[in-house]
Amino acid sequence: MPAPLEIQDCTMMFGGLAALRDLNLRIDQGELLGLIGPNGAGKTTLFNVITGVNSPTRGSVSLYGSSIIGLLPSRIAAAGVARTFQNIRLFGTLSVLDNVRIASGLRHPAGYLGSWLRTATLTQTEATIRDLSIALLDRFGLTRYAEDQANSLPYGEQ
Repeated sequence: MPAPLEIQDCTMMFGGLAALRDLNLRIDQGELLGLIGPNGAGKTTLFNVITGVNSPTRGSVSLYGSSIIGLLPSRIAAAGVARTFQNIRLFGTLSVLDNVRIASGLRHPAGYLGSWLRTATLTQTEATIRDLSIALLDRFGLTRYAEDQANSLPYGEQ
């Protein structure tokens, strides 16, 4: 089975500077990894390559065996790969659960008409998004905050 994310022989050059050189990385289903390193090590460049902000000079980046090189960042996000930044941009007056639900909506668009008519498909989609959002909160140990206002959480939990 192809890996959810696989990077092979990835190099990213900026002029004569190699920000990434022959990088190989495989992330398997359910695996959580951290990326650490000093300033200038190429961490941001790697995230930019994975999310489609930059195309690598050479090498491959694939999701479940399909290349994502050259896809727009919005298409890559719709496929399930997105990034966050160190500055927190929560909807502070909404619940923690609602913040996660909003992010999940990108993958389950209901459309204007479906939303207005409150179709059965919309109702099922909303239930699926809620279940997925609760599962994500649980995975990251945040379930206890689900109904709390997002801006009430300590900075590290946000």
